[in-house]
Amino acid sequence: PLMCADALDNAMKASIRKFEDGEYMLPELAFRAKCTGDARDILRKQMGDSEAKSRGKIALVTGPGEEHVYGKKVVEHLLRGIGFKTIDLGNAVPVDEIIRSVKYHKPDYLGISITTASTILEIEKIIDRLSDNEDFEDLQIIIGGHAVGAGFTESFDVDYSCDNIYRTLDLFKKILR
Repeated sequence: PLMCADALDNAMKASIRKFEDGEYMLPELAFRAKCTGDARDILRKQMGDSEAKSRGKIALVTGPGEEHVYGKKVVEHLLRGIGFKTIDLGNAVPVDEIIRSVKYHKPDYLGISITTASTILEIEKIIDRLSDNEDFEDLQIIIGGHAVGAGFTESFDVDYSCDNIYRTLDLFKKILR
């Protein structure tokens, strides 16, 4: 089983390299990541969660007023493909529900997708509530999406921010080192 996990790691590394070199387009990378993530799920079921190689647990969400799903889904596939256990908390999720879900699932990371400037105040509430609560002191917060690149989130107290898929890949390659 560990050889299978290593083979999946190598397959994802090759797919990411081909994407970065322009040989694959984003849909091809996302498809390969989804397949690799599905294979990891099968392997995890065979080995049991405690024995399966995991990079950590990440919860993904779009906050109140954010209805988009494409970018978050692509990132979810990529993260599953490279070995993270992902939890999709949903789209347009109210602040209190996000806080409850994070407390319940206890992820290592929380990824918040932000595409519109109109939702910035709600996203800031999420970040402030998590940052002010001792229960979440080990939680690392990652924000990503178009609003990040537009400069609306520069004052946010987060661990990481990514404004496009290339920076997201770079971030997770750094985390995995």
